[in-house]
Amino acid sequence: MLILNIETTTNVGSVSLSKDGFTWVLIEEKDSGDHAGQLTIFIQQILNIADKNLSEVDAIAVSEGPGSYTGLRIGVSAAKGICYTLEKPLIAVNTLKTMAYAVGLYHTIGVNDIIVSLQDARRMDAYAAVYDKDLNEIKASFFLTLEPDSFLDLIPEGAKLWVCGNSAEKWKTLLSDPRVIFSNVKAPSSRFLEKLSAEAYENKAFEDVAYFEPFYLKPPNVTKPKALL
Repeated sequence: MLILNIETTTNVGSVSLSKDGFTWVLIEEKDSGDHAGQLTIFIQQILNIADKNLSEVDAIAVSEGPGSYTGLRIGVSAAKGICYTLEKPLIAVNTLKTMAYAVGLYHTIGVNDIIVSLQDARRMDAYAAVYDKDLNEIKASFFLTLEPDSFLDLIPEGAKLWVCGNSAEKWKTLLSDPRVIFSNVKAPSSRFLEKLSAEAYENKAFEDVAYFEPFYLKPPNVTKPKALL
């Protein structure tokens, strides 16, 4: 099972080719400001390194959001274009879930612990989701303004709350609670999609290529032009 995984929801541009849920080739650039220009280059480089053609890939997986409006459009458009042209299945994975999955790769999570993924939405706003140790949703993706007591009422007695994502540091400045642990998982990556996209492929959880849209969660900020005098 070969899956091309695409992540462009933040300033990290990341593409990987996974085999049976494990990384085969990964190309990633942090603080990338040009997903549109780099994504096709990364994909071609991945295929060259693996000595594969796109036609040999079994599916295309994309991080569906929430995240940057522009980044989401670029990643999803590229994934849909490949799937449509080559008649490959499209897999979409929630970005917040991929980071929650990554927390378990780097930390030992207690049985009753919960994981909060926070994706930056500017100022003190964030996209968030809450999961248990097995990535079952405790609270599905939502938009919020971070407060000192956000999520604290969700912590089971004797358990801890793990926080990941590029908005975690903003919340960290608001509180001091020994039950809250801030993970070193700061940003999404295509390598965090790989296990989840492999599971989706095995379960045939594919998207409709023609109608699939990114998961924006919140509409982009659009400034109306001022009326001419």
